Amino acid sequence: MARGGGRTTPVALGGSRRPKRSLNGSAPRRLALADHARLQGLPEDFDLPPFTASAKIQAIGNGVPLAMGRAVAAAVRGALSLPSAAAAA
Repeated sequence: MARGGGRTTPVALGGSRRPKRSLNGSAPRRLALADHARLQGLPEDFDLPPFTASAKIQAIGNGVPLAMGRAVAAAVRGALSLPSAAAAA
């Protein structure tokens, strides 16, 4: 999301290793800063004042969506409370 810049980026889908131009065949569109923020789970009015618009999009895109971060944290917390494999044997 941060580095796409509205350009079509070849990706390999479905294990074929052949590049595809887009997921749905349509031309990509540039997302507004508010759209990037919303997709990452941030409020649409989220702002990073000292950065340019391009740097803001890159910073937001390099983040982890809040829901994903919470899910990973819960999984780690749950895994840490499990007995070790040696103790279970």
